[in-house]
Amino acid sequence: MRKRLLNRKVLYTDSTHLKASANKHKFKKKQIVRATCEYMDDLEKAISKDRKDHGKNR
Repeated sequence: MRKRLLNRKVLYTDSTHLKASANKHKFKKKQIVRATCEYMDDLEKAISKDRKDHGKNR
């Protein structure tokens, strides 16, 4: 970010930390406009809570 090589307009992530629905035929498409920094902060909080709930260090 310091060298301005990143663009904060679009963020793609894998779903490693997300729980997936087992039903492949039922889904909802949503488009969410949200600031990347806000999303990353929420994601870090969710990961920290999950790690704490499962007794992990970091």
